Amino acid sequence: MDMNGAGIRTAMAVSVVLGLISLVLYILCKRCWWQPSSLARLLRSRGFTVLPYTPIVGNSLENGRLQKLAYSTPLCTGSSHHRYLTRIWPFHFANCSPSSDADKSAIFWLGPRPSLNIVNSHDAKVILSSNYKEYVKFPTLQIVFQRVFGRSILTIDGEEWAQRRRILNPAFASDKLKAMGAQMLVCIQEMLDDWERKVLETNAATGELELDMIKEFTKVSADVLSRTCFGCNFKEGKAVFEDQEGLIEAIYQDAVRYAIIPLYRFLPTARNRLCWKLQRRIHETMKTIIENRMHAVQKCQADSYGDDLLGRILAANGSSLGDGVVLTTQDIIDECRTFFFAGHETTASLLAWATMLMASNPEWQDRAREEVLEMRNDGYINAHSKLKILEMILLETLRLYPPITQLISRTRSPEYGTTDEASTEERKLNIPAGVRINVLCGVMHRDKKMWGDDVDEFQPERFANGISRACKGMHGFMAFGYGPHSCIGQTFAMLEAKLVLASMLQRFRFRLPETYQHAPRLYGTLRPQHGMPLLITPIHFSETDKWVTM
Repeated sequence: MDMNGAGIRTAMAVSVVLGLISLVLYILCKRCWWQPSSLARLLRSRGFTVLPYTPIVGNSLENGRLQKLAYSTPLCTGSSHHRYLTRIWPFHFANCSPSSDADKSAIFWLGPRPSLNIVNSHDAKVILSSNYKEYVKFPTLQIVFQRVFGRSILTIDGEEWAQRRRILNPAFASDKLKAMGAQMLVCIQEMLDDWERKVLETNAATGELELDMIKEFTKVSADVLSRTCFGCNFKEGKAVFEDQEGLIEAIYQDAVRYAIIPLYRFLPTARNRLCWKLQRRIHETMKTIIENRMHAVQKCQADSYGDDLLGRILAANGSSLGDGVVLTTQDIIDECRTFFFAGHETTASLLAWATMLMASNPEWQDRAREEVLEMRNDGYINAHSKLKILEMILLETLRLYPPITQLISRTRSPEYGTTDEASTEERKLNIPAGVRINVLCGVMHRDKKMWGDDVDEFQPERFANGISRACKGMHGFMAFGYGPHSCIGQTFAMLEAKLVLASMLQRFRFRLPETYQHAPRLYGTLRPQHGMPLLITPIHFSETDKWVTM
């Protein structure tokens, strides 16, 4: 009987193992073959061109090969031109870009998921604004983003997103952000003072110093965010920021694995273990800061939660108690983590490209400096809205070099279908659920039908009368997104960028070195692959009201 019992247990174990193997094979076949094949047939029946599908990997290997080849050489050396889109999206332009007789890009495959690049601003308007409720954030990408940002306005959807946005809007109001300008200027002046010290220490004879601007602006942006977000908890904020940077770096390196390998985020790989450690440390530090502030107010040890961004979020959250919807401590932690990334990488990138463009076009640098001098007695914080030339330069920079060249991927919700009652625009799109939709705003900013024949040229004067007059419709400009989901922090970003550039223009001239290699690269945001070296020279304002260089 013991032999029979052992045989039965062995048979049961074998049956369980075989059952599990069969289940895994069924899931793999369904996910990696049957579903892609079914979607491909549906897409072709709706008039889409669909690229051939390779099981499991899709077109990812060819995409990676072309991307590596494109990044292997810079566009040019010693000067710059602005036709770099084929460098950051080589696969799209080689295989998916709409032909002259087609209005849709070809469908390609990221792993087993069909993907569609939207390059027409009118289609993007339908997805992001006209029918935005019908398009939700793509689930796989949402999971990856939630590892970095938690459940924040960047990763949630629907009514939960709408409620969160209503609570947060007051904290980002223009009048309240303006009060943070003084804190921004403290960080900016520290950076510029450090530049002057370096010039005196290293190049006192020539008065010229080479600095990598992407590194300088990344550092000052981190300081600005830590000070404006956490105020008196500046040191703890810097620690959180550094951990967040490490977390983003680790997750970005595994982005393809998340897209292809099911449940990869749960595997105890070395990089996943690092992510879990950083997430715990970020959570513990942030939770302590928030609970200490709430405790101080509750015990009447403080009159308010603080005048920084965290304090304003806590105050706005308290004001929403009457509506019955409040943010938990975890929600507030997630929003701060999101604001760190959104306000850091993007602003540093914007500033680096703006200084490159002004260095390449010294006449615009001089015009911006003259405007800054005229306003210096009013104070940049009060006069920032009057810096029109500087704003034109920043808007043109955002058009040519948007930090976020591709908006968060979305997909059509299964709850909606293309019916006879749908709008003409919606019937034209005809995108089924399950397709990953990528809005390439970087391509839309080069649409000659929207912007004119000079789309590849640096022409800030196009924004002399605002965005609406610069192109044929506000939806042609999507540097901060478009529609209800547009960036909540765009006013903060523009204020910081203006204060940095205005302060810099008053104290320094700058030019590109002959060795500069122009090589835009996508790395989360659009960044210079080989850095952004600039030669800076301090300026002294003489008693005769003329600018002279050392």
